[in-house]
Amino acid sequence: MGMGSAAGSIWFQGDWSDPWCEGLALVMPRAAVVHRLETSSPWPRKSEPPGLLILHRARLIPGEVERFASWRKASIWSAFPPSILCYASFARYAELERWLTLVDAAIPEATAADTLPRRVEQILGLSTDQGQPVRDESARVLVVSTNPDLRRTLADHCAEWVSRVSVVPELRSDPKLPPEKGPSRWKPGPTVVVIDVPLLEDGWESQIVNASRLGPVIALLGFPDRSVVEAVRNLGADVCLELPFDRDDLGYAIQRCLAGASAARPAVLAGFEAGHRLPRAPTKIQGASLRRPSRHET
Repeated sequence: MGMGSAAGSIWFQGDWSDPWCEGLALVMPRAAVVHRLETSSPWPRKSEPPGLLILHRARLIPGEVERFASWRKASIWSAFPPSILCYASFARYAELERWLTLVDAAIPEATAADTLPRRVEQILGLSTDQGQPVRDESARVLVVSTNPDLRRTLADHCAEWVSRVSVVPELRSDPKLPPEKGPSRWKPGPTVVVIDVPLLEDGWESQIVNASRLGPVIALLGFPDRSVVEAVRNLGADVCLELPFDRDDLGYAIQRCLAGASAARPAVLAGFEAGHRLPRAPTKIQGASLRRPSRHET
């Protein structure tokens, strides 16, 4: 099976009749060359290795993981390529545990559109600004959570990426940003809202709607599935991350929201079912001088 094998190439195996799988393929970095493989297709044996292997599985079938293990063991490549598994939220841990011995990373499919691109860029060397703070010193993050400990933790994480971080327990129907403390030398700038979404509590929907009036929204969800992510996006969220999250995924999401680069991602996933409206696009800003964040307001 002849396939290009440049360092930036990806073999993406999945069920291409599944619109969620199609959506994930469409959010791959433009610089990456994606070769699509059907789940039922035999693995290529004589091709040169890709730069990255991605597997999307709506179900984790025991026999399938053994087939992948056999193919990997029989590979003639001197080094097996990095591998990422995207799995459905209802996967059983016993099945997932076996996959974890064979792949480099396993991420839930529900939020993969906002976490997979970062890992692809990192593995293929396509990004130069990952791990760097936001360059616009006027940018601001507002952390919203009714949990005091989580608010403080989120504020500390966000302060690694953005200089101005404020926290509030909730947002009212006419949300306003908390006032700056002390003499302010900041010019008004774009705001990203990082909101902890308590799906089991009444009123979480209005919190996301209120947050979207202030700027791009990063929603943190516990145990999300496809329907939850679609519902949250349709209410106005631009990015969805699962709790607990990788701190680098949060930083990447903040960067993308402020740069406007995540605008296409919600559009792709919101179109999975007829009748869904597109979430609002993130605000695009101009960069300022680079400075390491140093504080947050409470």
